[in-house]
Amino acid sequence: MFSPVVFLLFFLLPCAFCDTKLMEIYGKVIGTTQGTLLDSNCLIDCYYDPTCFLVYLDSEGVCTKYSYLNNPKNLSVIPVDDGSQVYFKATLPNDTCPATLITTSLTYTPTVQFSFTWTPTANGWTFPGCADGWHLSVRSENLTVCMKGFYQTVYRTSALSNCKAMNAVLIGVQSVEESQWMREEIRNLTNNKVSYAPFWIDGVRNCTGIEPGCRIFSWADGLTTGNPLLPEESASLSVTDSSRNLENCLVITASGAGIINDVGCGYSQSGIFCGYKLN
Repeated sequence: MFSPVVFLLFFLLPCAFCDTKLMEIYGKVIGTTQGTLLDSNCLIDCYYDPTCFLVYLDSEGVCTKYSYLNNPKNLSVIPVDDGSQVYFKATLPNDTCPATLITTSLTYTPTVQFSFTWTPTANGWTFPGCADGWHLSVRSENLTVCMKGFYQTVYRTSALSNCKAMNAVLIGVQSVEESQWMREEIRNLTNNKVSYAPFWIDGVRNCTGIEPGCRIFSWADGLTTGNPLLPEESASLSVTDSSRNLENCLVITASGAGIINDVGCGYSQSGIFCGYKLN
C-alpha cells in the first residue's frame, strides 16, 4: 500500500540514544497546525528534544517539529509523493532496517513511564493524543488532560512526588464522568479483587470562613478548574471518621455509594491518579 512513496532512514547518533531512530517517509502532516517552525538543523533538534516525536519537512523545505505535549490528538500523517517528508521518532532495540512500516511498531519511548504509539489507518497513521495507557479527557475547549491510575500503597506526600517524577501531577476530578472512569480504572487495576481500594486524587477541603464540614475543596494540580461543590450523588463526604478525626483529603473508591470519598490526609491508600496537560 505504501511502497511507492515510503522509505526508511535511520539516524544513528551517540550511544546514549542507541535505541532512538528517525524513520523517514514521503508524506505530509494533516489535521493540526500545532507545531514549531524551525529554521535549520530541525532533525538534530528533534532528535535531542525528548518531547519531540515527529518532524515535517514540506515540499518548500519548511521544517516543523511536533511535541507530544502540544495537544496532538488530531495529528495524522499520510503518504504523498510531492517532495514533502515526515520523520517519525521511534524506539527500536536494534539497528536492523525493517522491510516496511506496515509491520513496524511506530512507538517512541522517551522514559520508562511513557511510550507513544502511532495507529495505522487505511491511508497513513494517526496519533491518539495521550501516552500509551493514559486516558484522554477533554475538560473544556481549551483544556485536555491525560490521566492514569497506579496501584501502589502510598501516603499522600509520596503520591504527589510519584506523579511529579513522571512529569505529571496528582490530579483532581472535573466531572462525574471522570470519577466513573476512575472507579472503573481501579477495578481493572485490582482485577476486582479489592472491594474498597481507595486511590488518591487531588483536593483538600477548604472551609475557611465557611461553616465546618462544607463540601468545597481546593485543587492544587493546576488542571482542575473552579471550586466545585462536589455532587452528593457521586461523593460520600463524612467530614470525620468514627474517631472524629478530620477527613479533608479525597480518594476515588472501587465500591460504595459514593465514588469520591473524603479521608484523613495522613493515612496510606491503595493507589494514585496522575495526570498531565496537553497544551
